[in-house]
Amino acid sequence: MKYGFSTELLAMVQTAFAGHVATIETAKLGNDEITRILWANPGTGIYTMHILLFRGTLMILGDVGAATYEWSERITPQFLSDINFDYMMSKCLAAEDGREFKMWDSNAADAWLNQAEEDIRQNPDNYPDNALDEFLMTKSDMLSSTSSEQEWMVFCSHNQDSLANIWWDEWWELVGSPGKVWDPRAYYHWIGVQMACRSLSENPPTE
Repeated sequence: MKYGFSTELLAMVQTAFAGHVATIETAKLGNDEITRILWANPGTGIYTMHILLFRGTLMILGDVGAATYEWSERITPQFLSDINFDYMMSKCLAAEDGREFKMWDSNAADAWLNQAEEDIRQNPDNYPDNALDEFLMTKSDMLSSTSSEQEWMVFCSHNQDSLANIWWDEWWELVGSPGKVWDPRAYYHWIGVQMACRSLSENPPTE
């Protein structure tokens, strides 16, 4: 696993962009200019990405979702061609489901809770007295409340004292979103931008 996704997902994204070609054009916008990169498969048009660069703003539109990313300095295709995933996602200002390009995964939440129990058992000195007993008393209720983020939030709001008895008063920082994982579309954005920008550097447009 790398960046929280599997090699299978990585292969799926790369396959989705197989046959894609990058084209670039710029247009004047006042005293500045905006750059548009079209990342598309000429044969099918599936998984098309429209990549817009204006000063420090990156906008991505198309079949793999929409999001806006922002830097304090001007960005270029060269800058984006080898960008780190975590760094790019930290610059996300808006995605289709909120500021972060994340989604709720009940399996991830269940795995987090099981791992939390193991950590409490192995490192009891890091937790309040009787934390394990409190955890075991509420575990079934916690596991039955992970089907959605809303359901988990309701559980937390109704069980604040129990959660504080397990994770101190800072429990919200630890268990606020145990099921939040990166939306697969975030990886399409990251990999698609890199592939498109690298393609441009390998095959620069002719005048």
